[in-house]
Amino acid sequence: MHEDATCNDLQKIITQAINEIKQEQGENFNLAKINLAELERRTGLSRSRLRHLKENNFIVTPHGRTGQKATATVLTGYSGIIDGLLRKGVTNSSVCFERLQEAGYTGGLTTVKTYIADHRDLVPPKRQLVAPQGNRGRRYQTAPGESYQMDWGFVRVDTNTGASYKVACFAMICHHCGERYIEFFPNARQENLFIGMLHAFTYMGIPHYILTDNMKSVVIRRDPEGHPIWQKDYKVFMETIGFQTKLCKPRHPFTKGKVERLIRFVKDNFLAGRVFGTITELNLEAIGWCNRQNSIYHKAVDCIPCEKHQEDCMAVASVLTKTQALAFYLCPERKISFDGFVHYEGRRFGVPYWYTQKTCRIRRDSFARRVLTSIYPDNSIVPWGMFQLNSGMPETADDNQIIGISPVGYAILPTGNSIQDYPDLISYLEDGEPCVTGGCWELSTHLLKTIHLYPVEHIDNLLKLQRATGIYANELSPDILRDITWSNICNSTLLNNTSRMLFHELKPKTFKGMVALDSSSHNSFSWNKTGVLLIS
Repeated sequence: MHEDATCNDLQKIITQAINEIKQEQGENFNLAKINLAELERRTGLSRSRLRHLKENNFIVTPHGRTGQKATATVLTGYSGIIDGLLRKGVTNSSVCFERLQEAGYTGGLTTVKTYIADHRDLVPPKRQLVAPQGNRGRRYQTAPGESYQMDWGFVRVDTNTGASYKVACFAMICHHCGERYIEFFPNARQENLFIGMLHAFTYMGIPHYILTDNMKSVVIRRDPEGHPIWQKDYKVFMETIGFQTKLCKPRHPFTKGKVERLIRFVKDNFLAGRVFGTITELNLEAIGWCNRQNSIYHKAVDCIPCEKHQEDCMAVASVLTKTQALAFYLCPERKISFDGFVHYEGRRFGVPYWYTQKTCRIRRDSFARRVLTSIYPDNSIVPWGMFQLNSGMPETADDNQIIGISPVGYAILPTGNSIQDYPDLISYLEDGEPCVTGGCWELSTHLLKTIHLYPVEHIDNLLKLQRATGIYANELSPDILRDITWSNICNSTLLNNTSRMLFHELKPKTFKGMVALDSSSHNSFSWNKTGVLLIS
């Protein structure tokens, strides 16, 4: 056996084998008459390969197409997307692969990895503020349903206009199985902490204790013996829900490293390369992202989080029971301004004319559905969704073109009917809730009345219209509000100069008069994507 038997250099292998045969045959050796069968046994190369090499005196030459590149590859047309991600510092191949798939990319993950490795020069250098301190913590494990980790993180979200806004990301994760929940708020106030915790407990159950840091909305200070003095509202909240809280040592965030890593994962995976117009749109995508991440295998915990959490953790964790006491935490109190508006999460919401109190409570989720239920007490209110299509596929594609169902509003069913009476319209949203699907005309043929979720920017236009005319929706009775249709909403536009002059001269005294003066139909009763009823 020659010394370089393990060598992978083809030329060395062939030369060594020929030299061994030459030493054995001595003067009778002839390279032109070498035994290819013996050479095949010594080198492991096929007979046809050796014949080809023999024509070139057993000199290995590179392939004729070596160094050539195809003019068009599977990444052609998508390189701009991945280049933009790399310039933003996004080097995670899975994130880049997901963004490319959303744009219609049909290639594989390995191609994306190769492209990223070849274009590392596009990635901006990271700023090293301090020297690495090494690992100062030690891994530990907890029993199923014993401990969740909770924290706030502050992130910047890009919009489709090129601007960005800062929001607070509430994150909670099960320490045993990695089940995670995130939600975004305009700030990290205590009222938002309570809302986020209640939503997380509804999603994941209530553990024995929560591990968090020393935030002021949780603990005020420590007594001389080192015991925490809880913030009074948080202490009442713990007693109401029925869980305990453990605090990390100050300046030791690695004690709750799972939730710290989750916040970084949100920045690098969920937010990377995406744009969100409003915080409502952000939260709608966030819950779908949590569902997807919880339903795939994670190597760190060696399981699929949702399956392990349901089997092990939920057998120990308690289920959150909805009580009247929880409603006060989910619905923070707001003062009503002199002109009938309340401020919540950076937006203004109108209050119905029949409400005469100075304060009210407002809820960020499912408010529109509850208001519709009060307007139509004898009818069933069900979500209404529209199919999302893959933009990268042709319009003539089959059902594989459908990639999901997005909520667009609510459908009001006829009295006495339920969603089960419309089997040809039933579908399911990402969170598993049943909904009806179809266009306005299709639903109207089934005698269903549709209520759209109305974009926030259109509400601002209507507010400008009402301030210009001095006419507000509180002049309308509930009967008139009930008759307002989607056609009134979708035709709403900003006042142009001609309309502004017309309103200034004639000064209509009623809402109907204002609608009659303008060529477009205007109204101020609608729903926006926050799921909150707006009566401007």
